[in-house]
Amino acid sequence: MILQAGTAVRTINPAVGDDLCGQLYRRTCGRIRDDLEANLLYLADGRAQVLLIGLDLLVIDTPDTRAIAAAIEARTGIPARNVILCCTHTHAGPNTVSICHDTPKNTAYVARLSTTLVDAAAEAVASARPALIGAACGTAHVGFNRRICWADGTHSMYGDSTRPDFTGLEGPDDPSHAALFVRHAPFTEDAPLAHDFQDLDIAVRLPSDAELEQAKKVFRQGEQAAGRWQYVLQVQGVLNLYETYKDRPIDTLAVHSLRVGDFALATNPCEFYCQFGLDIKRRSPALVTAIAQLSDGFSGYCPTIFAILGGGYSGQAIHWCRLEPYAGYRLVDASARLLHAVFK
Repeated sequence: MILQAGTAVRTINPAVGDDLCGQLYRRTCGRIRDDLEANLLYLADGRAQVLLIGLDLLVIDTPDTRAIAAAIEARTGIPARNVILCCTHTHAGPNTVSICHDTPKNTAYVARLSTTLVDAAAEAVASARPALIGAACGTAHVGFNRRICWADGTHSMYGDSTRPDFTGLEGPDDPSHAALFVRHAPFTEDAPLAHDFQDLDIAVRLPSDAELEQAKKVFRQGEQAAGRWQYVLQVQGVLNLYETYKDRPIDTLAVHSLRVGDFALATNPCEFYCQFGLDIKRRSPALVTAIAQLSDGFSGYCPTIFAILGGGYSGQAIHWCRLEPYAGYRLVDASARLLHAVFK
């Protein structure tokens, strides 16, 4: 079957004065320096159709991704679970989730975003035409592992590596950069398109009795006495985690695999530790494999067991770092299995 591709682009800026998302203190948008974008790629071959949406946003809550995908299905006919929304995790975008107690989710923005994406999806479908497809992998070393290990066995998100008790970085980084090219010869027109997904139930780490009591103590002290960082971390992180999941400590994570010719995309809704992405790439049957985190929902950090043992922010049990210690390894297994299924 001849592969068809269509695209669309939209600007998705917040309004000046809107709260921004991504830090544990309150910030507002004072001006627009660079536009935030939604970039859509529609792929279809007469048997399957998939819509990839890249969003310059921190995250989108899982219920919101489902609602947007359902609205797109109603307008275009693309199956809702074949619509994959991926966030770039910018910390300078609008409040699409409520991380801090005094910065609620901007529901009006999310509603406008849904309307924008539905219209853009219709444009992408309407623009589809026979496509030439290719994939490649290069190097773009723009990131590094920010988890620091100390001589006392603790780990932290950041730190001064010149300190005498610095013992090394916690894990690897990955400078590889995968790309999917559309309509550029001399690539092949005969590019198989296949997609599969699984909703994976993962246990949630609830806070211990001691952690819960400490969080209640901080809540009673109040923000001014406890300090902003500790107050948000304990109240929104620990207490909110407990209240949300105490009756059913399970989170359901959507894992997608997509094949476009020799190119593969594996997605998950986490801030995925680098080690797990490398593990998926090693087990992938594709010539080029890309990992898209924060896709089809938001389930917080997904640390390695080493990171959980080291503790510190992004390793401790809080609302946005809530998954069981084996979650990442289960995601790797699920992704590897789904990738091999679509490459049969």
